[in-house]
Amino acid sequence: MINKIIATLLTVGGMGYINLIVATQLGTVDIHKEDKTTAIAYSAMWSIVDFAIYLIILNCVGKYLKGDWLLVATMILTIVVSFLVAIIISPLLKKLVYFLYNSVLHVSNKPGIDSGTVWHHIMSDNNEPIMAYFYSFDHQPLGFGYVDKSSNDDSSNYSASLQPFNYQNPELQDTYNEMMKKVQDNEFCQKYSTRQFVDFKQQFIALIIQEK
Repeated sequence: MINKIIATLLTVGGMGYINLIVATQLGTVDIHKEDKTTAIAYSAMWSIVDFAIYLIILNCVGKYLKGDWLLVATMILTIVVSFLVAIIISPLLKKLVYFLYNSVLHVSNKPGIDSGTVWHHIMSDNNEPIMAYFYSFDHQPLGFGYVDKSSNDDSSNYSASLQPFNYQNPELQDTYNEMMKKVQDNEFCQKYSTRQFVDFKQQFIALIIQEK
């Protein structure tokens, strides 16, 4: 009996934290490390689902196994199933929750909201290749090219790896003023969409350009 209680607590409690990690990696929640209360609440809600999965598997596997083997099999299967459920359900749950949020905000004529950072939303648009030009706050060039990968952490530290535009015909990065004139040109605006990301912590400016 004591083994069953311990197995249940370890499996369900641990899986709630794993569910949180999965949701965070998928970008479906916006919980910072400092926000421990929200993280605990989110994990606890998932633990309810995990406990239901645990009971279902326990009853099903109990027809074929007994004793410690039953507990071991149930724990392993619960971890696997709960992990897969989190991967599938987390994005759907995010869409549902923010749909409800934004429906209420729309009625109140307020702007919509979404999880994640502005950086995440700009860099996660994969419909077209993303071109980026980085500058310091005093408008010194920092690098440019196609965005290969990008990331940000809970402390709002942003980074990106860039692939040069043309290896055979290398060129210097345009100055900030030259780029601002280019992206505001009517012909350029008709073909490309441009967003300017300003980070006040790391003090850089990024011009993010994509074909329309």
